[in-house]
Amino acid sequence: MTTKDASVLASKLSVFPRIGLASLPTPLEPMRRLTAYLGGPRLWVKREDATGLGFGGNKLRKLDYVLHEAVASKADVLVSGGVVQSNSQRQVAAAAAKLGMECHLAVYHGRLAPPTPEYGTSGNALLNRLFGARLHDVPWTGNRNAAIEELSNRLREEGRRPYYVPYGVSNPLGAIAYASTIVEIAEQSRALGVRPAAILHCTGSAGT
Repeated sequence: MTTKDASVLASKLSVFPRIGLASLPTPLEPMRRLTAYLGGPRLWVKREDATGLGFGGNKLRKLDYVLHEAVASKADVLVSGGVVQSNSQRQVAAAAAKLGMECHLAVYHGRLAPPTPEYGTSGNALLNRLFGARLHDVPWTGNRNAAIEELSNRLREEGRRPYYVPYGVSNPLGAIAYASTIVEIAEQSRALGVRPAAILHCTGSAGT
């Protein structure tokens, strides 16, 4: 990406406001030991775990944009969901605590088999409770968002003002937020004198 291309993309993204939850840009760091172990190529990692709030994670980049809309709409509760140890749920719960909003999470059971009896009360499952989220155990049916939508509708019927955060924070605004990584990588690579030959990423809900 040329300097001009990065500037044009940054300008287009600037019309979408952030709420300021994530520490951006995230670092671009050399993976010297892995590069040496493999004997090349020269590898770098974009540290999307280093977004700050609630132990960080890549979903905070998306929540930074998505939750600006939640606050603007005067929502009083965030509703989302995921599997028992979902990093996405943990980041939604942390963001809700930071914003002073209630948080309800649909926790899917059955998609992943718990490896130990402690699985449901440790790690992110424990952190969600510490962040103040209310957890609703639901069976996995194959539909990622059905139980989250049902929970959101139930809260609305009770007179609440829920803001629905889909599984993985994967919606159009979340995808727009992730385009900002391209601008960051272009600017950081230029500053470091690096010209990437390829960019690799993993995906689950396809929002990244």
